[in-house]
Amino acid sequence: MLCLADQPLNNMEDTTTTVAGLRSILNQQEESAMKSQAIAVLLGACALCLSIGTLSSAQEAKGPTQFNLAILDEDGISFVVPSAVIVDERGKVSGLTFTITNQTKKEQGFAIDKIHIKEVVKPGETKTIKVAAMDLDAVGTDQSVFPYYSHVDPKHIGGLLYIKR
Repeated sequence: MLCLADQPLNNMEDTTTTVAGLRSILNQQEESAMKSQAIAVLLGACALCLSIGTLSSAQEAKGPTQFNLAILDEDGISFVVPSAVIVDERGKVSGLTFTITNQTKKEQGFAIDKIHIKEVVKPGETKTIKVAAMDLDAVGTDQSVFPYYSHVDPKHIGGLLYIKR
């Protein structure tokens, strides 16, 4: 004799097991994504700490207007280091030079909207971008923090250009 009461109970148990399995998989994926982002932030912070010492000694030799930036990639998320560039009045007088190296395997961008910079940097390429003092004067005094980012890669983690006034 077939008991129909047992069938819905088994299906309910299978559904519960399947939902629990899906939740476990989603939790693992979320943890993996969070770990990847944490690694990217940690690498960026380490590179920033290392570059601060390099920049301070380089600033004495080259002046405070030349900045080397690298575009890196970790688990499909690209980011630029250092994540902050600080320019004082001397930079406003003589202009700025950014040397950007794309160390990822795909095309990246470098953009600062307010200063009208929008460049594409191919994998392995190093590109130099010069910003004239007149362009820095043209931004006025209303804003002294300008985000830089990749206009090509929507997952890109950019940085900030600080201009001391």
